[in-house]
Amino acid sequence: MPDDIGTAMATRELESPTGPVVVEIGAPKQMPTGEPKTWMCGTKITGLTPDPVITWAPGSDAIHALILGLRIVGEQLEGSGISLTWDGIPALGFPVGLPGGDIIVKAPTDDQLAVVLGPEAVKRMRQRGQQLLDDMPREDDN
Repeated sequence: MPDDIGTAMATRELESPTGPVVVEIGAPKQMPTGEPKTWMCGTKITGLTPDPVITWAPGSDAIHALILGLRIVGEQLEGSGISLTWDGIPALGFPVGLPGGDIIVKAPTDDQLAVVLGPEAVKRMRQRGQQLLDDMPREDDN
């Protein structure tokens, strides 16, 4: 695969103890293999290691390649062992895999949200969420 992902369609800057870590996601490209369903999405992480880390995620269409590219980035960041944050929160917003191939995005904890939103805003958010759950109709309410 090429060592250049082309023009980045999305970029995220993370913070690490040694400086910024920049993630770039390239636009998925259909590969000229003669097969109609061969797409690749390039990703580039700069600042995680001395040299940029470039990977290519294959997919059966553009969205599939993009999702797998984001997942590869999530796995690389989580597996780096480096303390990373995004706007001061350790939930980086990239999907990571679960056994069986399911994908999750780690949500920030209430303490992490409180740093950004303030404790009162988090408390109100949780109360509203509980109220919405309490107000939902249940099957046994019929």
